[in-house]
Amino acid sequence: MTKELLKELEREVCTRYDLGQYVEALQVAEKVYLLDAVGHHSFIANCYLTCSQARADNLLALGAINFQLRNFSEALFYNQQALHIEPHLAEAYSNLANALKELGDVRGSMQ
Repeated sequence: MTKELLKELEREVCTRYDLGQYVEALQVAEKVYLLDAVGHHSFIANCYLTCSQARADNLLALGAINFQLRNFSEALFYNQQALHIEPHLAEAYSNLANALKELGDVRGSMQ
């Protein structure tokens, strides 16, 4: 795996998401997630600004993709994980609120 390949995967996630190809975007984003989960975080850290930012960005993408696929519980999970890494990530809070609202937790979505 090279730095260029990881950047290519990141671009593919964005492109497929922008084209509305959410299932395909999810498959690619999950590849990046699995690379991180199996201990390639040092490699990912060399490819992005920081390991934690790369992880948070991918978790944010996974949350957004799952939201579009109406997998609201998964969207909640990934956005919560992104917030554990980057507590000031405004987009994750917004996505979290939208997922909570879709799950019927209007009060939770306004906190």
